[in-house]
Order: sequence, then structure tokens, then C-alpha cells
Amino acid sequence: MFGQLVRQVDAAGVETRFTYDALGRELTRTRAGAVWKREYGTAGRVANSTDPLGGVTRFTYDSQGRLASRTDAAGQRMEYAYTPRGDLARTQDPAGTVSMTYDAPGKGCSSCGGSAAGRPVRVDYPTFSRLFAYDGLGRTVRETDVFGPKNETRGVNYVYDRAGRLAEKREWAHDPDLTHRVTKYAYDQLGRLVRETDNLGQATNYGYDAWDNLLALTDAKGQVTRFTHDDAGRTVSETRPLGGTTRYTYNATTGLLAEKLDARGVKTAYAYDLLGRVVGVDAYAGGRTEPGRRVRLAYDQMGRLVFHTDGQTAGAFTYDALGRKLTETVDYGSFNRTNTYAWQANGQPAAFTGPDGLARTYAYDTAGRLTAMSVGTGMVTLDDFTWTAPGTMTLPGGTRRRFGYDGLLRVTNINATSPADALIQSYNYTYDDAGNIRKKDTEHGAYAYSYDKLDRLIRSDNPVLTDEAFTYDQVGNRLSSADVSGGWLYNGNNELLQAGNRAEYKYDAAGNLVEKKTPERTLLFEYDLDNHLSRVADGNNATVASYGYDFLRRRIWKDVRGVKTFYHYSDSGLVAEMDASGNVRKSYGYRPDSPWGTDPLFVRENGKNYWFLNDHLGTPQQIVAENGGVVWKAQYQVFGKAEIDGSSTLTNNLRFPGQYYDEETCLHYNWNRYYDPESGRYSQTDPIGFEGGDINLYGYCLQNSNIFMDPEGNYIVAIPIAVPIAIKVLTKAAIFTVKVIGTIIVAKTISDSLDKECDDDLCEELNRIVQLAKKDLHRFGKGNAACKIGMSLEELRSRRDAWLNLAIARAQRDARCWEGGDYGHQQAQADAWNHVGKCQALMEGR
Repeated sequence: MFGQLVRQVDAAGVETRFTYDALGRELTRTRAGAVWKREYGTAGRVANSTDPLGGVTRFTYDSQGRLASRTDAAGQRMEYAYTPRGDLARTQDPAGTVSMTYDAPGKGCSSCGGSAAGRPVRVDYPTFSRLFAYDGLGRTVRETDVFGPKNETRGVNYVYDRAGRLAEKREWAHDPDLTHRVTKYAYDQLGRLVRETDNLGQATNYGYDAWDNLLALTDAKGQVTRFTHDDAGRTVSETRPLGGTTRYTYNATTGLLAEKLDARGVKTAYAYDLLGRVVGVDAYAGGRTEPGRRVRLAYDQMGRLVFHTDGQTAGAFTYDALGRKLTETVDYGSFNRTNTYAWQANGQPAAFTGPDGLARTYAYDTAGRLTAMSVGTGMVTLDDFTWTAPGTMTLPGGTRRRFGYDGLLRVTNINATSPADALIQSYNYTYDDAGNIRKKDTEHGAYAYSYDKLDRLIRSDNPVLTDEAFTYDQVGNRLSSADVSGGWLYNGNNELLQAGNRAEYKYDAAGNLVEKKTPERTLLFEYDLDNHLSRVADGNNATVASYGYDFLRRRIWKDVRGVKTFYHYSDSGLVAEMDASGNVRKSYGYRPDSPWGTDPLFVRENGKNYWFLNDHLGTPQQIVAENGGVVWKAQYQVFGKAEIDGSSTLTNNLRFPGQYYDEETCLHYNWNRYYDPESGRYSQTDPIGFEGGDINLYGYCLQNSNIFMDPEGNYIVAIPIAVPIAIKVLTKAAIFTVKVIGTIIVAKTISDSLDKECDDDLCEELNRIVQLAKKDLHRFGKGNAACKIGMSLEELRSRRDAWLNLAIARAQRDARCWEGGDYGHQQAQADAWNHVGKCQALMEGR
């Protein structure tokens, strides 16, 4: 009657059917057997929506028909309020209120130099406020954070050139006129960034072709990385400063990456199905016509990865009707092990069981904050929250951890007491104006840290271990270390050749460490076709250890002089170590909201649980039994080398976030590559190249391991500061579908989406806002909306803001109109948030 769509079949052949009421409003939507239902209120707006598993989300509206509240299927409620003009003025949940203040139409604002109507001038979060000031052209000229009982301030000033391009970024604290870090930008006549000058006056230069493709990246030492591109703007070669070229070819019909030839001569060929999904990956040693490794992948009708195999190991996944992972099984060849997952009605993790059979269940408050976690018969509780961060954690047996935070949710203190209330751990942190940790007082003494003008660690005064001091060259290579006699030498590829009198190094054509020679021993390193470390030998070429990996780049076994250990992972990180027969010898647990391999909660061995006491980064400092007795403890050098206390009775190999210590090499396995804590750098280049956030592809966390971490070995992450819960949840949405990004394959979620129009006025308006946000991204040009290394700060910021607008628009539209969205909606929303995060990370790295 109304001409509505009743049946749709997408490119994958998945059918979706729709039913409507007498007024033409959608009642049900059935996709691949899963049914979503809607009920309407008296004003014709959606009052309730029911997902395929029976979860009900409820909506209320104000007198203007605007969304006033949303209560999800788990009972978590978010309330909304608006300005008279209709802008969102306030969101509120039990964790706190976020309020926004805007300037008046045509009048500008008190902090603006002219009219910037409709722009936010103040956002008040539960623990801090962010203020914005604009010039007469509506450009942001100042961002200020106000926090703490004394209303401390820190911020950034932006200065523009005559053409309106960002010329300087000036960071300050307390007084906007007293900057502590300045970054300058220069452009060519076409407005392209050609030079970026840091706070030490060191410049990175960029060169382009006539089509704006990056041709040359010249670092502050004059070392040039060169690129070539085809007519479509795709990278066809990348050459390191001293040579060594990686080449790419593309399918002439689809434009997808067909082959990659690395500097070692290893060829990797990719095969796709009709939907552009990777279904085969074959790797060939130099000159070989038969693949040395062959990977095959399969997907379900919703586009989710359900199986992968390389002939040696295999993985399989199952999902519920909402696309959430239910099981994950790894076939190790002689045995297999499975993880099981359960979910709250609103999509938060409800339970997890790994190979050890120990069930972990999770409980949340009405704000979505984790408040309890059962581990077998024990219970962990969290309370006394500061916005989203817990102030107290009580462990089974009665050990209690307490946390303090400043207004930016930076950790200011951590302490732990035994069940008898005896002090076990005490860490107190002091930050400087740049946000660096200047002092750390602990139960074993005080640490003091010094930094250069680029915020690189140059000194650590340690209470027990030997004091440390470093100098660096223009790109962050260590030139000296107080504990090593002699200088540190590098070649033009930033490969460390000599660390004073301590070690000498050699590399292959791809930049992998192949030999490390010290006065005590020589180690030789070999790599497989996927560039994973596969074998370590001594100076006589006798095997010390060998390693194996699955398709997702996870190390799943190692063999050290005949003793083989298997490793099993969940979405949170390493969860089990097993012997050659598959018996679990050690297992691990994490909070469900922790980044990969970060802030472990417990380790289980011989039927007993032991509990981690970690620092602000999540690095283990001590491990205690349920009676509060310390069974393991360590002190660390500033770049992660651990000195284990002789009283320790338990072995612990977890180190910096995402890292696992290998005794046979003294390296730390870090998912995508290996880290050497002695030199404070990686033994391989970043597998995602300059997109990892550092001009030095061997560098660790911009030489500041106090406030940055790299849990996955390929992307720098700042220690957490205040972020709305919604953003935290959305950015964790990507799991397990295969996509080729640059030079490596990554696992993430991807599926098709429905483009059906919303069927009520509010949904139509929200959908219009989404379309406008998508259109806004087009101004950057086709394929050029993503943030990339080499972009100016203004380019990064404009893209971040555009992606943020799209992410928020999608979140509001999907929640209101699509019961949270189908798999495609969820993926599109997660992709937008991921773009926001990447842009922000690149901005913070400047």
C-alpha cells in the first residue's frame, strides 16, 4: 500500500524481509533468520525495540519529539537534554553528567574573537572541563582543559598563516602565554605540508608528486624513505633509506592488493571472493614457484570469519544472532582448545571460560561500569568510582587495592594492603606541566625522572637499581647510556649496529635483527615467510629455540631445547600456557575492559589463583596469594628490563603491556614483533610502517615509556585519560574478519549494511545528519579522508572532527532507528570511531 521495501537481497545473497503496520511503520525486520521488532508510542515514535535474543531497548521523548532517554536491554539508562535551539546540552547517566555550552547565533561567544555560531565553547565532564576559543573565521585558536580542586589549566594554542593554514601548535600549562612545546608547520604553494619542525628545531620534510602522493619522507637526520604510486594513487613501492624495496601489485579489475614482494624476495599473493574478502594467502620464498605457506579462510553469510587454516594450525569461530562471538577454537594439530563467551543483553561481556575451565563472570552497575568479577569461587569487587575509574578493588581473600586520580583521570596513587591491613604496595605519581611523570614514590623508595624538550626520557634516578641516563639523536636513536661504555652506532636505516661495548648487531634486507653478539654469547635469528621470528641459534648455529604462529600473527608455541610450550589467547590477551599434550600449566585472567595483554588480574597455577599488583601502565610489580603473601615481585629499569626479587617463588613472564619475557633471548614477545628492553627498541621495524606513530620504525613509545605503551607491538597508545564510556565501548568493537591494510593482514569486524530509510520524522532527520556527515568527508577527496603520517596538524584535526561528527551521528541514528544497528551499522560506526582514535593518536604524537 505504501510502497515500502518488503524484501532486500544484498551482494552476499543475504535476504532481509520487512513488515509494517497500517500506518506504514516498520514492525519487524528479519535478516538471516534473526528478527528485530518495534513498538510505537502514542506520538508514533519508537517506544520499544526488541532484538533477536529478546533484549528490549526503551525510548522516551520530550515535547519536541527529541530523544529524552534511552534504557538498554540491561537496564542502563542515558538521559538527554537540549538547548532552546535544539543542540544537545546534556547527557547524564549514573556515572555523571556531560554538559555542553554553545555560542549564540550571530553573536560569537565571550571567548571568541568573532562569530562562530553554533560551535561548542565549553564541555563539562564529571571530572574536568574543556574550553574552546575561536577567531573571527571560526577557527579554533585555543583548547583548554580545566581540572582539579585548584582549577589547574593546560592547553594548546593554534596559530595560522595568512592562507589560513596551521602554522604553529603551542602547548602550555597554567598560562597560555608560557609555552613549553612548540611545533611549526610549513607548506608549499599548493598548500601541502612540506616541513614539520619540532621543539628542538629539527625538521621532517615531505615531498609530493603532481597528484599529491607522498614521494619522499626525509627525517631530521636527512634519511629519505621513498615511495612510488600508480595512476590510482596506490603505493607500488616503498624503499628504505639504504635501499631495500617492498613492491605491491594490484588486481586490474578489482583494484585490490594482489601481491607483495618484500626486500627479502618473499612474495605474498592474496586471493579474494566476489565480495572482496580475503580467502587465500600464499607465501613464496625467493624464486620458488610453490608456496611455503598457504592460508585459507571462510566466512558465514554475514561476512564474519568462521574458519582459517594454514595446514599446521586452524581456528574456528561461532557467533550469536547479534554477531557476538560465542566460541573460538584453535586446533594445535595434536589437540584443540576452546574459549566460550557470553554477553549481557546490551552487548557487554557477561562471562568467559578458557582452556582451564575456570569460569569468569562479570557484573555492572547501571552506568555500565564493571563492579564485580567472579573467578571460580572467588569474587573481585570494584567500587568508589571517579567517573569511569574504580577507586577500590577488593580481591578474593581480602587484599585491597586503592586508586587515586586527578581531574584528567591520570593515576595519582596506587596502594595495596593485605587482609590484615598491612601495606604491600604504595605508588604515588607527580606529573609535570607537559603531562610527564616527574616523580614516583614507592614502598621501596623514590624515583625521579627527567625529560628533554621532546619529552624523551633522559634520566631515571632509581632508589635501588643503578641510575640511568640517555642521550638521543634527531630521530630518537639512543646515542649513549650511563651503564654502557662507548657510543651507540646506527646506519641510515636506523638499525642499531653497536651498543657501546655491550653488543653488536646485524640485520637482513627487510630490517630484521639476524645477529646479536655480546661478550657472553652470540645469538642468530631467523624469520619465516610472514616475517615472524621462527628460530634462534647460538654462535655455532645450534638451535636454542623455535617458534610457531597462527594466521592472526599470534605466537602459539615455542620449543626451547626440546621443551615445547603452547599458548592460547582470548580477545583480552594470553589466557593459557600448555604443555606438549595440551595440559594447562598456567592461565591468566583480565578485566574485560582492559586493552590487549594489559593490566592482568590473576594467574592460576597448580589449582591456585594469584593476584597481580600492577602500576599505572598495567605492568606487574608484585603478585600475591589470597592471604596477601607476596609470591613474586620485581623492580624495573625505565625501559622495561626487570630485576626479579630473589624471594619470588612464582615465575611470571608478563612485562610491559602486551609483552611476554623469553628467558632464552631476553627479548619480549609483543604480538607483532619482539622488543629488547636492554636497548629500549624493537628488533624489527613496525609492520604497519609510519602509521604506527613514530618516524623511527624501531623506536619504543617515542622514548617515553612512562606515559605511552604499545600492547600490540605496532601502535603507540597514551595512558588513559578521561573518555566517555560510549567511546570506550565503541572502539573495542573490532574483532575477527580479515582485511588487508597496507603491508599486513589484520583482524577486524566487517559486514554489509542496510541503507533503508528510517520511517519516522526523527529517524529521517537523524539519517539526514548521517548523510551530511558522510558528505562532509568527501571534501578531502576520494580515498583521502583517513589520517596519515605526513599530514599537518590542521589536516589531522579537520579529519578527526569530521570522523567524530560521523561517529556521533551514526551512534545517535543507529540507537534511535536501528535498535543499535545491524552488523553493517555496527561496523560502520566502529570504523568511524577507529578513524577518530587514529587521528587523535597522530595528533598527540606531534
